[in-house]
Amino acid sequence: MNTIHKISFIFSGTVALLFVAHKFYFKKLKKRTISKSKMYLINSAESSLLCENSESTYLIDKILRCFEQDKVYINPRLKIADLAKSIGTNRNYLSRAINGYFMLNFNQLCNYFRVREACRIYIEDGFVPREEWMHRSGFISSSSFSSSFSLFTGRSPARWQREVQLRLQKNEKISIEEYVGELKDMIKK
Repeated sequence: MNTIHKISFIFSGTVALLFVAHKFYFKKLKKRTISKSKMYLINSAESSLLCENSESTYLIDKILRCFEQDKVYINPRLKIADLAKSIGTNRNYLSRAINGYFMLNFNQLCNYFRVREACRIYIEDGFVPREEWMHRSGFISSSSFSSSFSLFTGRSPARWQREVQLRLQKNEKISIEEYVGELKDMIKK
């Protein structure tokens, strides 16, 4: 073999070897990526068990106190960072706690409590205009109110309002839980 053929043969062999090494490396990298995504799924599944340790339970208790007693959700501009600061944690821990325990994101949790408040206002204060009970419960936009109301009650605000008006006219006792489930019922354990 002449020199050019030897160089060509060596070059071809090197290219083939690099090709095989490249394929092998990316095959391993793909497996590693799949393993990481499986690990992410395992971690996200375990996050639903967040309430197991006492530190997490303490955080959940603080969240519930802020929502149930302090009614922080009435502030239409409430942000997760604001709540985290008032609780004494950071937004990532707070978000993880809410997602893991309640199976809702921060905005959904706020809107759940806002819908309950809107129902309470309407039932207790009687026939108030829709915009009034919407704003007093912490909603800014009508579209957010309508979609959240439908999500948590299974009815549009107008349909719910008609049903409640009929029941109030008949002097029937109405509880919010009939229309908006309790939070403990929503928590998937």
